[in-house]
Amino acid sequence: MLNQFYQYMSKKLIRFLESEQLSGGERFYLQFDSKDNVKDFYQTLGQNGIAEPFVYKHEQGSPYQTFCLMMGSVRVVVAATINDVTPDYLVTLRNQVSEQDNEWKETALLSICYETLDSIRGGSSDLQKEGMPFNILSITKYIKEELETNEQLCEPEKEVIRFHLDKKLEDVVIQTSLWDYADVISLIEKGKIETGDFKSLHLFIDNELNKSSNMKSADIRSRLAENFWLFENVQRIHDYGTQETELEKLFDDKMQNKLKKDNWFENDFSPVKNSYDNNKGSSLQYLAGNTKKGNKSLEFWEKAFQETKAGQRKRHLIIFNSDERESIEMVFEFDDYLKNQFIHKKSTPYAEVSGKKLKVKLPSTLNEAKFYQVKYKHKDESKSGYEFNFLIVPFSAKQFEGIESNYHLVVNGSDSRIVLKYEGDKISFGSFGEEKYQVIQEGYQTVNLPDKEKLTVELDYSAWEDNSLFFSIKYLQVYIPIEIKDSDSKSSRISARQVWKLKREHKENFIFEDEKLRQGTSIFYPFERFKELLYHESDWIENSYRYVVENQHIDTLTLPIEITECYDAYLNYFKQNKTLPSLTYMNSDLQELATKLVLAVDKAIQEIKEDTLLNNEQKGIFKLGMQVEGGKIWLTPFHPLNIAYQLAIEEEVKDEIIDRSILERLHPKNLLPYIYSDKANLYRPSMEFEYPEWHEYENEQIVSVGTANEFLAKVVEEKIKQYIHHFNYLFLESSRSPLLLNVIHIHNDKEVVKGICQYLKKQLEQKGPKVN
Repeated sequence: MLNQFYQYMSKKLIRFLESEQLSGGERFYLQFDSKDNVKDFYQTLGQNGIAEPFVYKHEQGSPYQTFCLMMGSVRVVVAATINDVTPDYLVTLRNQVSEQDNEWKETALLSICYETLDSIRGGSSDLQKEGMPFNILSITKYIKEELETNEQLCEPEKEVIRFHLDKKLEDVVIQTSLWDYADVISLIEKGKIETGDFKSLHLFIDNELNKSSNMKSADIRSRLAENFWLFENVQRIHDYGTQETELEKLFDDKMQNKLKKDNWFENDFSPVKNSYDNNKGSSLQYLAGNTKKGNKSLEFWEKAFQETKAGQRKRHLIIFNSDERESIEMVFEFDDYLKNQFIHKKSTPYAEVSGKKLKVKLPSTLNEAKFYQVKYKHKDESKSGYEFNFLIVPFSAKQFEGIESNYHLVVNGSDSRIVLKYEGDKISFGSFGEEKYQVIQEGYQTVNLPDKEKLTVELDYSAWEDNSLFFSIKYLQVYIPIEIKDSDSKSSRISARQVWKLKREHKENFIFEDEKLRQGTSIFYPFERFKELLYHESDWIENSYRYVVENQHIDTLTLPIEITECYDAYLNYFKQNKTLPSLTYMNSDLQELATKLVLAVDKAIQEIKEDTLLNNEQKGIFKLGMQVEGGKIWLTPFHPLNIAYQLAIEEEVKDEIIDRSILERLHPKNLLPYIYSDKANLYRPSMEFEYPEWHEYENEQIVSVGTANEFLAKVVEEKIKQYIHHFNYLFLESSRSPLLLNVIHIHNDKEVVKGICQYLKKQLEQKGPKVN
């Protein structure tokens, strides 16, 4: 493409010089991005039909051979910083042109450089400044005029180029390089847009934009805008390495698989657009929270296959038929009316619809573990397709406790089985007092599960077959096939914000054990800092803390009697239920205790008289529930203000499912007061919201960026990325160029460092350790 670009540049330069009516003595300057650019353009100009040799010999040097462009009686000498020509020598040539003596009479000079030379620019006209031929706006205007008279490009192709130019102009503040237009200019010179050109235009391949297209100009622009938007989104997803979680928000399953590949940009726009259009409509939602309510008479476990949207639509249920029913009847509720025609034909013997409910009836037997699968695909849309996998066993859940968060079912005729993720060489079944041990020494071994006893199975390495170990559990006359699967898949990482969201929506507590979090049958790994805060909460409850400074409980804090009683009752709730505030759903019992504490604190504050000094008990109210650590002050989940806010959230939102982007804005940072520390330093809430029930205060000077602080790290990261993208010629692999950031009037420079680290982290994840 660059050859065509140089040809275009050459023609445009010559037209400009012809229009200038040169008289001699004119000096022009053109700066490119690299030495190779200078060399290639110099050679292209030299091949023009109006180019003639030009030789100059300085009285103290060797002959300099170049060429000149004949513009009537004036010769435009072309000099470039190649072939050992130095910037100082160009200054000498510029001075010779100014004097117009001897061989320099009736000459002008064009200096082509790849580095900024003030000595040359000072006495020359920059061909890239406003009004000159290679200025960004001039090039854009010129290209659009060329498009009007171009007969090789069809109208849709011209519209593609116009659209791309407009996108370039949107970035004119940061994108000033002439080379950003090389692809467009090359397309004009080539006279057509080929399949391989769409990527450089930031578009998916669109074969409908050809000579046979009858689309109106406005329709083409609209189509291009959507194409560009989808391309940029998929590009961003690949840049951040979030294909597994982000693509499913935009596209259906089939297109997701195509767009996960490295050559994703080779997909045609039409199927990409269709996939997006089909996916953006509302999909059928399974009301998983209602399943327990609708099937109260049954004992069962239910588990999603994965935490992704697609994984949530695959449900795995173990039903414990200890009361020996001949058939199991269950009801699954959705948010829309169902139709029998969308039940999979193999599932029709077991399922039927009733309004918004899918009713399932499964035969059961006492002598056999029964596997079933029911599929429902609403309106034949993948995004509304659900799969329910069942296993019915003739004993109670207590007999199988220990695997409830670690299983999924494979339902495949005679090869059906329970699959357990390998988490160590021992697996326990049951929660009874008596414990029996058995070693599996070979594959497909049968292990007896004793009635009302705990069974611990030890896995010998010799029993493994590749990454799997197969064995069977025998309970009385019932055989249950099991596969232990050793894979690299890990349970999901979960943040404090996600826990805050899920406990409210599911109306269910999380359990913290073995450094893992469990809610129902789902298991998660908390991030390290969140885990530390959970341990802090455990210490507060166990030791009945009121105020902590640098991990030391201040036991001299005194409080009014009513507040003390309410606070102790609030802590005792967590102690008795063996849970932690950040993991606990605020049910009616906890709401009652929280309300009493908040009202007691409010009453004590109202009783403080104006213009009086606070007594020790009143001062104690201020510090109740505070933790001072590392120069920061935290309002813990036990602080009255925090408790009051959680009550308000519960009252207003209840169990409503709210999008994460909205939920993240439900924080009290702008409601919390400024406070003074014991050393009379002013503290204000930081804009961090990683931990919804721990509110951080920092010294006012550190948080002086205000609400912008919330986005500062992201801004820094994005600006670094944009700068390197738009000026990539500055960061060639061989150059090892430094990138200098000027930070002005920002006290909280920690956020700047955070943004830099985020950028470097993502570069390492995408490209490995060899990053400049």
